[in-house]
Amino acid sequence: MNATKLFATVLLAPALVLLGCDAYSDGGAASELEPTARSTALAAIVDRYAACCSDCLAEPTSATNKETCKLNCEAVAVTAGEQLPGGPADPRFTSRLHDLGGCIHACHEDRRLSPTDRATCELTCEGATEVTVTAPAPTAPPAPVALP
Repeated sequence: MNATKLFATVLLAPALVLLGCDAYSDGGAASELEPTARSTALAAIVDRYAACCSDCLAEPTSATNKETCKLNCEAVAVTAGEQLPGGPADPRFTSRLHDLGGCIHACHEDRRLSPTDRATCELTCEGATEVTVTAPAPTAPPAPVALP
């Protein structure tokens, strides 16, 4: 098993288990997830993505390798989000994941932070992203009523 396939399996497996998906299914029609199950699945993807990015940035390697690692994390997370029945809850899911990666990067770049403060910074980034990707999609305001 190559590294990318292993990486994808490790990151996607918990989300697929959470969703009750069988990775070896015949590709039958997916059912709609309940809103709470969808939110939980999206939050799990965000959690895994945040942990993946943090691991990439903690490695003592070149900046290029760190960015490549983060891009791999993002690609796997986006794929996991697209595999949810109906796709991600918000069309800006990928953009929000990218913003999360940048936020976590900023936590690692601030050398003044203690390990505890860095972990708190990462959790703050992760929590904010979870809130935005699991929130119900905005609805259109009601149409104005014509007065007689």
